Amino acid sequence: MNEIPRTEPRPSTETERGARGRKRWILWALAAVVVAFMAGFLWQYFEAASVRSELVATERELRVERLRIQLAQAAIDAQAGEFERARRQMSTFFTEIERDAEPLPEQVQRVSEELLTRRDEVITGLSRANAEYSGVLFGMLDRLNAAAEAMAPQPETPPADTGTPGTTGGEGG
Repeated sequence: MNEIPRTEPRPSTETERGARGRKRWILWALAAVVVAFMAGFLWQYFEAASVRSELVATERELRVERLRIQLAQAAIDAQAGEFERARRQMSTFFTEIERDAEPLPEQVQRVSEELLTRRDEVITGLSRANAEYSGVLFGMLDRLNAAAEAMAPQPETPPADTGTPGTTGGEGG
């Protein structure tokens, strides 16, 4: 009589099923929170990258505009007979070109390198109060302006507003 008591699997109770369900729900909620966080993080990351690249482009445009203004001011000063002020402006202009040569756009960089080859000649001419250098500076400004405008994105022209037939937008009536 060696009987082994039979052990049958006992049916799970409601509390055990409820605890398992809560654990599963918590895991799903946690996974949803992680997915939502990652979606928000990635969206912000790509948005920041877009803004960063826009900032770099804007900084480049600003550098070019500062160079144009500096050269224009020197040309105006030379034309007005303020050769010493024009010489200082041009000295600063050439120093800025040398310092910022790398981040300048390609077209402007090419022209600025060409202008830089005339540095000694221009500085010497202005220090000697040579009146013909106002024309030289305006010529340099024209070249820089042409290069800067070539790099600028052309604005899209909106289509002409012809109105739609059948509307009374203040015309006709």
